[in-house]
Amino acid sequence: MIERRIAWMVTMVGLAGCMQEGAAAPSVVPDSGPAGSPQAREQAVAGVLDRITKATCDREQSCNTIGPGATFGSRQECQDTVRAKYARDLSVASCPGGMDKNALDDCLTSLDAGQCSGPGDSITRDASCSTKSICLR
Repeated sequence: MIERRIAWMVTMVGLAGCMQEGAAAPSVVPDSGPAGSPQAREQAVAGVLDRITKATCDREQSCNTIGPGATFGSRQECQDTVRAKYARDLSVASCPGGMDKNALDDCLTSLDAGQCSGPGDSITRDASCSTKSICLR
């Protein structure tokens, strides 16, 4: 009797595990998905670009790559450069399924934890900030 109960419990745990093994649906940045209005989607993309730009330039600032004679002459130059880089690939058109909130969070965390390559060098970029990982197609 006990053996049957154990076998039954093992089977149930196995089935539950199989049901959870599939890839979880991504958490979408609010208003960035196809259900959002065009204006809301544009605002969501702009918000994501702002967050990535700020995090990147904050890290660049902490690595001393912003200022006279540095990689970026000013904070504004850093912001303009970073925004332009990401805006090429991060848009409503290139992310028709919206943007993955978890991938964005990973990107921002990796920027915060990124290491400076050396005195006066740019930060080591983490692949988790690729627009390919953030965009849901």
